[in-house]
Amino acid sequence: PDAKRLRELSMGAEVERLDDLPGWIQVRDDAAGELVLTRMLMSGDGYIVPDRSGLTLSTGNAGALEILVDGEPVPAVGGEGTVRRRIVLDAERLKSGTAVRE
Repeated sequence: PDAKRLRELSMGAEVERLDDLPGWIQVRDDAAGELVLTRMLMSGDGYIVPDRSGLTLSTGNAGALEILVDGEPVPAVGGEGTVRRRIVLDAERLKSGTAVRE
């Protein structure tokens, strides 16, 4: 798993899978109406968030994700089993705990 862990160099945001079950994430660019990524994350997998504004994250199990900004964990975006849509992938909002829009 350590080889799969990724580190962000610019924005500093990264999404990692914590438990042993696969989990689904989707990243969208709402402003452009573009699907950026749909992917299953396995335990230890990571995804580096592109350094651009307007991105949102959806997940089928928010409590199983750890989101890091500049290598530091941010407040959880939901509990185990919680479906979340349109989590704002903005470093400051993630750090302040205000990224969840629903």
